[in-house]
Amino acid sequence: MMSDAKKYLISVVSWEDRFNEGLPVLLDKLKPQKIILFYYAEYLEKTQQVLDDLIKQEKTEAFDSEYTKIYFTDLSKTWLKILDQLEEIKSDDEVVFDITTAPREFIWMALNILKHKKTKVSCFYHEPNGYGDWQSCNPKKPRVVYKLGGVTQLGKSTRLLISTGYDLDRVQQMITYYEPEKIVLCVQSGDRENNDGARRKYEQLLIENPWDSIELMMVDSYNDDCGMKTYADALDKLEPDSHNILLCSLGPKLSALSLFILHKENESTALVYAPSGDYNLEYSHGLKTTHSCEIRKNEIHNTLLS
Repeated sequence: MMSDAKKYLISVVSWEDRFNEGLPVLLDKLKPQKIILFYYAEYLEKTQQVLDDLIKQEKTEAFDSEYTKIYFTDLSKTWLKILDQLEEIKSDDEVVFDITTAPREFIWMALNILKHKKTKVSCFYHEPNGYGDWQSCNPKKPRVVYKLGGVTQLGKSTRLLISTGYDLDRVQQMITYYEPEKIVLCVQSGDRENNDGARRKYEQLLIENPWDSIELMMVDSYNDDCGMKTYADALDKLEPDSHNILLCSLGPKLSALSLFILHKENESTALVYAPSGDYNLEYSHGLKTTHSCEIRKNEIHNTLLS
């Protein structure tokens, strides 16, 4: 008997080159039967032309796709829309999840829904050729991710693990907002663009501020396990059995996968997110390489898509 299993591609529409250049790569190499695309209402002015072009392409190439509007400002509505769009996906289906331009909050909500379905998920991330002078600014109020808030231990102190990126303001805001007793900042190692400058910023942060409870750890979120082992070691330092732990990814998008798995292994922890108020239209340029991340139980296997 032939299986009726289906391959789906999920992505979030963006104005970046790596969305426009990366989507055809995944369609050509992985050949999904259906495409589920989400777009944020708050950034429709920036993505409208991309959406129009996709709809025209759909008519000429006859691929099966659906487009769903979601909202940064309404988490419960967004979660319900994601749930509704993924409803038809079954346990024996396969999902190609392009996380490149998806906010970490979206990544975590979608992965959580798919995990409950026991669907096989492969995540793909398009690394750009380079970044603009700035990526994001004007961070908004941090918040716990919908349905992934963990279990608060009454009377226990709060501790915070952050995978850091280029936006120091978002990190500082997260620390100021939650006022954790202890913090581990996982700063990116390696020679990728701007890493040296970011490391110096965080080293200077420790010098200029009175926080004596912050520890820096070097992590390579682009290695073969997306930094999973290092993030697990960082979590151990925070003693999750005895404290309320917040997990936050503000660094490489691949770190969001590692922190999701850590949360699922330690479900008393909470995933938290700090939205940015604005993003640079020149956020990144080009597409250098594509990472293929297969999640197997509690492990990640990261390779380059050939």
